[in-house]
Amino acid sequence: MVEDNPTDALLVCELCRQQNTEGIQITCVERLDEAIKQLSEQTFDLILFDLGLPDSSGLMTLTQIRKADSEMPIVVLSSQNDQDMAMQAVQQGA
Repeated sequence: MVEDNPTDALLVCELCRQQNTEGIQITCVERLDEAIKQLSEQTFDLILFDLGLPDSSGLMTLTQIRKADSEMPIVVLSSQNDQDMAMQAVQQGA
């Protein structure tokens, strides 16, 4: 998970735990550059990430993640109510 807001990260982790997903491990980083480094060092099943990070924002964040790993399933987390951005994110592979 790439999320710079600790409260949001904790909420997502708690929601996963409530689903009785035994064996699930969540690695959480706060910045895009940390996420890209983790992708180069470990194998993950998917990426959950916020479009607004300290070192990247908007769809550029998705573009950079895709450059780091073009096949990884991606779920975008956002508090923005922007249908156009959501559709663009899906068109770019989220």
